[in-house]
Amino acid sequence: LEMAEKYLTPGLSDIPGPMKTMNDIRYAEKKAVTPPTANADGPLANAGMRCPRQLVNHDFEDGVDHSIWSGGDGRILHHEGGVIKINDIETVAQGFRLDATEILHNCPIIPDVKYLITLRMRINMEGLEGTVHPCAVSNNPYDCPRLTSMVMHAGGVYDDDRDTHNVHQHTYMRKGDVGNYGEWITFSSIWSWTADKLANVEGSIFIIENFARGTYIELDS
Repeated sequence: LEMAEKYLTPGLSDIPGPMKTMNDIRYAEKKAVTPPTANADGPLANAGMRCPRQLVNHDFEDGVDHSIWSGGDGRILHHEGGVIKINDIETVAQGFRLDATEILHNCPIIPDVKYLITLRMRINMEGLEGTVHPCAVSNNPYDCPRLTSMVMHAGGVYDDDRDTHNVHQHTYMRKGDVGNYGEWITFSSIWSWTADKLANVEGSIFIIENFARGTYIELDS
């Protein structure tokens, strides 16, 4: 997760909508955005530092922090050979989950600024390695993995009586983003959040989900 304005190629433009894939980007803003100063109670503030442009960069070579990474919906997350794994998916709600609450508390996301999310992942299923994944040929987004941002708000954001509000944003991989079972794929997407979606935030979770039952998944960045 990093600010996109500095890294995207000027002369391309993005399509309408809250989130876009790299294949859809045709224009990138030339204006660089200065990262904010870390919150006073965050670790960077003690060193007098500005927040880095790259907020999350986990490659799992030396291990995984299980306090922020999990398998979701009760699934166990494994670390092996520099990657994190989930074996034998049972429901579409199971997948990789990153609890970014503390990260984004220390270095808040800037409203209406584009952020680049990139991941490298492998999807496999017993007996299907080397065969075509449905997402490679289907025009139905529900045949493809989904990236989700879940922002948990304190009560009062939407002027009703609920104590908390979970606001979700989704982007599905699309036809051709995934090739064959057992192949590593790299996927990127541009996300942004409006100021109202960042108000009174109590928690932030990023999720990679929507895998078929029996799927094995690996993530190395």
